[in-house]
Amino acid sequence: MDRGGGGGGRTFETDYWLTPMPPPGELTIIVAWPTRDIPESRTVIPGDLIAQGVSANVELWPWQSEDDEPPPPPKPAVPEGGWFARQMTGDPTDG
Repeated sequence: MDRGGGGGGRTFETDYWLTPMPPPGELTIIVAWPTRDIPESRTVIPGDLIAQGVSANVELWPWQSEDDEPPPPPKPAVPEGGWFARQMTGDPTDG
């Protein structure tokens, strides 16, 4: 899946998302751009290179489903009878 890219002049690069992971062995990439008169070409890369790249990934924020949401934090302790206490109980006498 195309994930964006950029460039200019004679250089352009594009990122792709590959899923699922290819099986062990060689991976053949085939490209062509007939409207720009670029013929079909093939490149073979070792699948081990992709596996090495995946093993170097660091997951910063693990995915959580909505069912796994943490509970809301407890309400803070506030002095009784003050403005904050009235606001937290919904007392409309102190706007």
